[in-house]
Amino acid sequence: QGMGENVIRFPSSAGIAGSVFTSGETVNIPDVYEDDRFNRAVDKQTGYRTKSMLCIQVTNKAGQPLGVMQVLNKANGPFTAVDELRLRAFCSQTSIAIENAQLFDEIVTVKNYNEAIIESMHNGVVTLSIEGRVTRANRAAVELLAGNTGLNLVSLHISDLFRDDDAWVAMAVEVVLQGSLTQPAMDESLTLPC
Repeated sequence: QGMGENVIRFPSSAGIAGSVFTSGETVNIPDVYEDDRFNRAVDKQTGYRTKSMLCIQVTNKAGQPLGVMQVLNKANGPFTAVDELRLRAFCSQTSIAIENAQLFDEIVTVKNYNEAIIESMHNGVVTLSIEGRVTRANRAAVELLAGNTGLNLVSLHISDLFRDDDAWVAMAVEVVLQGSLTQPAMDESLTLPC
């Protein structure tokens, strides 16, 4: 509260938070100035007067420490066992949110990598939705299937993309979409726009 965008950094082994991070023990202190582990420099840096503290380790689902959750200066007395239960539940939710954010970052990284590879390919690659609509087409596919027509392939249905002499492509894709694992088409010819 009142910190704005201030960030306080210290080693993971320093102070009460560091002790909780490394040991995993829950710390409930009615007066932090009576605890030798308390880092008074933080109060001096922020101008905040810490009195009571409840600090719990935040772990991932494998039990590895991610950080600590610390609440300060409870009104009307020291932190209770009920407060510990509530903070522990909040730490569990925080852990899930952190792990989800990390997984999302990993997924985005893999997605960006895959898209870069597909975009750099000389072969045309088209991605379709389960409804048979184009969701993505790399540059080579746009050049092959749209030529100089300026046609936007995204959202087109496969049957609008492959018609007339090339309708067999749309039919083969429909068969695959309806549950067939493969629909081979070797040495076939397509009529491409100029």
